[in-house]
Amino acid sequence: MTKQELIKTFADNHCTAISYIRSLPESHFSFSYKEKWTAGQQLKHILLTLLPFPKVLQSKDFIAQKFGTMERAPWDYDAGAKTISA
Repeated sequence: MTKQELIKTFADNHCTAISYIRSLPESHFSFSYKEKWTAGQQLKHILLTLLPFPKVLQSKDFIAQKFGTMERAPWDYDAGAKTISA
């Protein structure tokens, strides 16, 4: 999977989740099961998580400074998926 395909998949998945949550009736949107987050709180979390991405993705220096650098060769998407599922 290319970087652009990964970005598109990421964006599409978030748009699908956001659309689904926004379509819920109020009773489902604000329902909390056993003190878990409501759908509305999940939506807020998704949106707040996505806000910094445009700034962060523009700066490789920021990412390296914040998280450090890898001490291995980077994986492509398929290699990473195989390692995670193993």
